[in-house]
Amino acid sequence: MQESHGITVEADEIDPKSLHGWEQEGKLIDSHAQGVTLQVESRDEIAIIVKQLVDSGARVYRVDAVAKGLEEVSMDLMKV
Repeated sequence: MQESHGITVEADEIDPKSLHGWEQEGKLIDSHAQGVTLQVESRDEIAIIVKQLVDSGARVYRVDAVAKGLEEVSMDLMKV
């Protein structure tokens, strides 16, 4: 079983079509002035997202993992 992770992508000029697609796929957590926060299932998916952004004309400056909150950690422990 793979565990999903959140990432924050700092980027300019993100194509609205990409945002809509991620929203439809359930990946979009938040869209903000500096970029987006997305849910991913694997490291490979991060590379795909960055390529999609660059290919659509966005300028990507940084990708960071989103730290889990205390509630998420508690829920993960209860699953075990």
